[in-house]
Amino acid sequence: MMKCVLKSTLLLFSCATVNVVHAVDLIEFGKNCLIEEKSLNAEKNRLDNYQQEQDLTTVQQNQIANTLKTYKDEREQLEIAITDCHGSVDPNSASCHKIRNRYNQLIYLEDKVQSDADRLTLDNPNVNSDHEYDKAVYQQKLSRFVAACQDSNTHYALINSTEAYEEVCLNEKNRQTVTCSLF
Repeated sequence: MMKCVLKSTLLLFSCATVNVVHAVDLIEFGKNCLIEEKSLNAEKNRLDNYQQEQDLTTVQQNQIANTLKTYKDEREQLEIAITDCHGSVDPNSASCHKIRNRYNQLIYLEDKVQSDADRLTLDNPNVNSDHEYDKAVYQQKLSRFVAACQDSNTHYALINSTEAYEEVCLNEKNRQTVTCSLF
């Protein structure tokens, strides 16, 4: 009888020890998933910020191109008017002087806008292929993360273990993460 009680006690003790060890493993797993999730979120923010900067640069480049076209079109019209002024009776009239001033002003504005375009190009080199590569790498990391930290049996065990869940998902911020949510 004593031998049977001893065996039962040892069996219960070993089961309790296994559960504690398992809970510690789940806690470690959960904390590692939280670290990985934080890293992925930072990388996603960086990629999103880069995309927003690229979109803004594209808008600015389009605006510059439109402005340059407008100035060029107006300048071409003024070139015709200047040619007409030189052929007129009074090439030094007030209207001819006004046309020449506007023409010179447009040349200055075109140069300034072109300088802005050059600066924009130098400040934002086209590294789109690097960005596409970074996005692909991010997607691979995200897929591995989801497979390990969301769609795995270990994640399910973490969510179902009161002890491990409370330890890993202690604060409200952590409870909002993929690691601490069921879906």
